[in-house]
Amino acid sequence: MLKVSDALNIDELRRQAERRLPAFLFRYVERRAGNGMGVVRNVDGFGRFQMVPHALTRIAPLDTGRTIFGRRYDLPFGISAVGGLGMFWPEAETHLAAVARDFKSPFMVSGVSTQSMETIAHIAPGQVWS
Repeated sequence: MLKVSDALNIDELRRQAERRLPAFLFRYVERRAGNGMGVVRNVDGFGRFQMVPHALTRIAPLDTGRTIFGRRYDLPFGISAVGGLGMFWPEAETHLAAVARDFKSPFMVSGVSTQSMETIAHIAPGQVWS
């Protein structure tokens, strides 16, 4: 069985999830919010851009940091809220909060989180949005 780190793209991760998760949980994630059209629009939007690698090109110093709502983050994006993550992996929200802390990125907590806001905020102080 492939590991997440072996996946080369999002489609491979999606196939891994489909094989691993019970069907009802996979459908919950696959459908996304609402009718799923937001994801379709996002994928179509990113598809308009071509990623071109630049080998042997000096890119340092590189600063991907941004100020969002008056707070500086190292990445210009965060980890979005997903309700009921604990159904997929025990204490998933606390693991993601630790990732947000380590990468100095915002972490949005769902209103139906399986972990308490206090627990998550303790792991990633100042990174958590609710």
